[in-house]
Parts: sequence; structure tokens; C-alpha cells
Amino acid sequence: MKDLEEASRDYVDSSSIIFPEDAVKKAFKAGVEFAQRWVDINKESPQYYQTVLADNRKYMAVVARVSDGDEDFYPICGTDFIMSPDPIKWRPIELK
Repeated sequence: MKDLEEASRDYVDSSSIIFPEDAVKKAFKAGVEFAQRWVDINKESPQYYQTVLADNRKYMAVVARVSDGDEDFYPICGTDFIMSPDPIKWRPIELK
């Protein structure tokens, strides 16, 4: 797997962008960093039923946020297990 520096160089080489190479590399890297950012669950929760990667400091799992009307729960996708303890941060699996 390519590292970020190689991927940004390949992107510059394969594109027809006429900006300075350094500017294109910085923009490429900024996009990668944006895609890999973690969101604090206390600042923003994922939408209901959105599949996300969640971290609770104990383990990471693919979960979806659901509610029983009083509380939110984070079931691990494809199982009946609830992520416990609750996640502290999350990130989307697919960016739109």
C-alpha cells in the first residue's frame, strides 16, 4: 500500500492540473486527512442508522446508532451485540 507522500506524488503525475506541484500535494493530503478524521461523539453524533466506524478505547467496531426513544444505542452491525462501553469517537465509512 502506498504511503501518503507516494499517493500525492502519483496524483500530481497523473493529473492534468496546472497548479504548482506543492499546492496540489497539499490539497491531496488535506483531503486524506479530512477523510480519516475522528469525530468526538459528544460534539456530533452519527445520523440514526448510519453505519460508522466507532472507537470506545477498548475496541473499534462497525456500528449504527439506534434509539429506543429514551437512549441511543450502538449495535455492532450484523450482530445483536451493543457496543459497550459506548463509543467516544466515530468516523464515517463512506464520505458523501
